[in-house]
Amino acid sequence: MKVLSINNNNKQNFGHSIRVNLFVKNGENAPLQFVKPYYDKKLYKRLNAKIVNALNSDYYDNLRSLLNKPKKIKKSDNEIGKFRELIKSLFEKDNDYSMLNLVRSVYRRNQLGLIMTGPDVSIIENLQGAKYIGKAKSDAQKAYGTTKTGFVSELGKFVQGNMKEYAENTNLTLRSKNNREYMLNAVFKKIGKDKKGAPIYEFDSFDFHENAAVLNPEDKELYNFKRSDRIMEIIKETVQNQILQITGKRMKVNSLDKILYPKIN
Repeated sequence: MKVLSINNNNKQNFGHSIRVNLFVKNGENAPLQFVKPYYDKKLYKRLNAKIVNALNSDYYDNLRSLLNKPKKIKKSDNEIGKFRELIKSLFEKDNDYSMLNLVRSVYRRNQLGLIMTGPDVSIIENLQGAKYIGKAKSDAQKAYGTTKTGFVSELGKFVQGNMKEYAENTNLTLRSKNNREYMLNAVFKKIGKDKKGAPIYEFDSFDFHENAAVLNPEDKELYNFKRSDRIMEIIKETVQNQILQITGKRMKVNSLDKILYPKIN
């Protein structure tokens, strides 16, 4: 399937990683409470997932439109507006997100999560072992009736370790013009409770905090293949896998013209 010819003037981008601080408050003027990833792990991941889904929304809306498979997600008007501000801000700060407006979270044990942006989503999906997880789970399900086997578990840990090692390389850290780390501070406001009595949080505000320390480059290889040789091909693989998830069909992507360098509203 021809979804989108590759632009010949592509910049040689590196992806970026962003550390995420999350805060909640119980009312408009209530004090902020830091969500500790080592203590409030479930809440941290739930709120972080909302940010990731928002940052991916334009990408998936565009892809679904190309496939004629639209999907609407209910959000409050206020939250939509706040998320649009976040999308535009990251689009301006991160040249890789403005190239490919796709992100993915990587969680480190008991530490702040990292959001990987742009081509890095495809790169971490191609790190050693990552391609075999789906096949391993499928084989385990057929053989044992479950995916919870020792081999699948060990393979998962191995891949997660590779992803964390890659994501923690400071060469990928989103930086200001002063070569200092940008951290995302995101605040969620409690707006009520669900049927089970659990609090419901709505995205309220954010800022990109510039840390004081100047970052020096790491003398460490970022990936095990030449970016100029492979990056466009692995982005195509990512898009093809997402098309499979959306349509249930395998389709070949011949070019990326309608995916890369999107316009933001």
